Amino acid sequence: NAEYDKRDSIWQWHKDYTLGLAWFLRSDPGVPEKVREYMGTFGLCKDEYVNNGHFPHQLYIRIGRRMKGEYFLTQHNLMEDTVKYDVIGMGSYNIDVREVQRNYISISRFPDMKHEVYNEGYLSIPVAQYEIPYRSLLPAFDECKNLLVSVCISGSALAIASVRMEPQYMIMGESAGIAAAIAVQSSRPVHLIDTYRLQEKLKSRNQVLSLKTNPYGVWSNENEIVIDNTMKGFTAIYGDWIVQETGQEERYEMNFRYSPEGKEGSFRFIPYFFRTGTYDVYIWYPSSELYQNRVKVRIFSSAGDDTQFVNQQKNGGSWIKIGRYEFTKGRHKSLSIEADTTDKTVVADAVKFTLVK
Repeated sequence: NAEYDKRDSIWQWHKDYTLGLAWFLRSDPGVPEKVREYMGTFGLCKDEYVNNGHFPHQLYIRIGRRMKGEYFLTQHNLMEDTVKYDVIGMGSYNIDVREVQRNYISISRFPDMKHEVYNEGYLSIPVAQYEIPYRSLLPAFDECKNLLVSVCISGSALAIASVRMEPQYMIMGESAGIAAAIAVQSSRPVHLIDTYRLQEKLKSRNQVLSLKTNPYGVWSNENEIVIDNTMKGFTAIYGDWIVQETGQEERYEMNFRYSPEGKEGSFRFIPYFFRTGTYDVYIWYPSSELYQNRVKVRIFSSAGDDTQFVNQQKNGGSWIKIGRYEFTKGRHKSLSIEADTTDKTVVADAVKFTLVK
């Protein structure tokens, strides 16, 4: 809500804090010498922002003032009520809220209590694929009839924490542009345009409006289906499977999941098959000596269940063929990675089904 002079002071505060923190860590005698020496190797980038003292011109503002319009998008619409009759595009990114502040808390490090840094306020909640309604781009009808908002849309802070990603901005921007053109051509308020015509125009431009007939969105491939552990609509989790994003360079895409030693459970992959046929089945995992060397992999095919075993201590970071199986068209539980109560970790990362014939 601030005016420009107040915004300038807020920007200056962040600059002073950032540079002051860096200076403190490299020069204050109260900081351990090892930290001071390490921080002394850091500095502002010499070839960036050269006309502003090598410091960025503006803050990165992820969430600002938003409209409250015809439809107020909430966390519920991203996780439960995901289907909308006036859909103009889809989103799928986590509800991702950054830290509010960096503080400290007391942690028991037996036999002592230690003060440790704590990033307060961070939140990351996986969501399924959800449909974005056209109404969330519209102000209230009795307030304004010729405005479309494709960035600061009508939604809660948690909903915007997912919608705010650039792909969704591009989807909503294109949709708003086409809707504006239809409103001008039909001489109608943006609220009263033919949404069916809008949706047909978007589909003709390859906009994905639903996963009912296009289950994998723009990545649909009838001959090769890849399911990652992050694809909420195509996986099912039973037991304790913890997300791991770092520590293993051989992981598929961003992360993998693991079941700790001594825990039971299963991680199931549920692909949609575009056609009945014979498929080669592969799995992908990072490898480590800490992982189990005989992981049970169950395949549920048209011919029945089959069990194979994989050594996750070796051959990580590549597609490992499990076998060749028959699957029928449609959505099926097709592969399950099983964890038992052994003293080793079991990993679930990604699977691939390649059509043979």
